[in-house]
Amino acid sequence: MSELDFRTGRWSAAHTEAAEAVELATELGHRFSLIYALACLSWIEAARGLEADCEAHLARLWDVSEHARDAVGGYVARISGLLDLGMGRNEQAVKHLLRVVEALARLGLVMPYLFQEVPDLIEAYVYTGQRSQAQAALMVLQEQAATAPGLWPRAAAARSRGLLEEDFQSAFEEALHLHDRVQMPFERARTELCYGERLRRARRRAEARDQLHAALQTFERLGAEPWADRARNELRATGETVRRDRSASDELTLQEVQVALKVAEGATNREAAAALFLSPKTIEAHLSRIYSKLRIRSRTELAHRFAQESSMGPAAGTPTSRR
Repeated sequence: MSELDFRTGRWSAAHTEAAEAVELATELGHRFSLIYALACLSWIEAARGLEADCEAHLARLWDVSEHARDAVGGYVARISGLLDLGMGRNEQAVKHLLRVVEALARLGLVMPYLFQEVPDLIEAYVYTGQRSQAQAALMVLQEQAATAPGLWPRAAAARSRGLLEEDFQSAFEEALHLHDRVQMPFERARTELCYGERLRRARRRAEARDQLHAALQTFERLGAEPWADRARNELRATGETVRRDRSASDELTLQEVQVALKVAEGATNREAAAALFLSPKTIEAHLSRIYSKLRIRSRTELAHRFAQESSMGPAAGTPTSRR
């Protein structure tokens, strides 16, 4: 469920489900379930730029995978590559993603509808100026996409062509048309970001802003902060003044509700972090946002707020259903 929610854009739910799965697998002693749950959790954290949590969970994933490290090594490198790509560490991203692609090729596994390493690798190649390597990887991706089920591989191939071809507009428009038919909002926003970047470099600033605003709105809704920062930087490069949008943050996310409940029960930041498989710094960041959204200033006020409203349903600002 966590992976499905992640792919379809319900990231707060996905994060909560993955953390709960880690906790349950740990309690039950199910090692392979724990491996998968940790991979899902760290994947979400990589996309959101939660670097300390992601690296901690990847380290734990490696520790518990003593007899399955050939397979788990691919997960670790894949997730590390996504984290590096989002954070702008493109050379590191190439190293991680190339390791995965080469390992999959040795195993004869070519399933772009499951594995997203090749389009990510192409993007990292482009941003490091390795266009010939990107072109070679694109040929592989297009061959795979031609016979793969589903629309995502074709959308990824079209986006990758847009990064490389002179006639980038037709490639990106094809990708967006395919994205219209598959619910993967993060991937659509990444296409819009890449399209906007190329439009800006072609001095088509008004068109670039349309794509970049669309990408930014999705990234902010998902909590994909490194990617949102990239979109903001591109918008600024078009001459536009950009501020962080607070309108998408009026309600507490599911993760913030969990943190708020733990703290309202009297847990310290360290205790809440251990219970929710987060770092103390992440708990601090969540609390800062919670205080701002609920217009309170202390743990005492938070405890009072939850105690006061517990008999009347969800606390103000808390989500009542998944959207």
